[in-house]
Amino acid sequence: MAQDAGISRTTVNRLMRRGALERVKIGNATRITAESYRTWIASLSRTSAA
Repeated sequence: MAQDAGISRTTVNRLMRRGALERVKIGNATRITAESYRTWIASLSRTSAA
């Protein structure tokens, strides 16, 4: 996800802590929900358009 969005893993972790991205634990792995990712990307579009 970080590579797709062009951001660092640290930024992804920060967004998860802030609640901007919803995370799901699967075993030892942490995953971002697809809906959460789409919502976050859409919010970037709205922010840059303003």
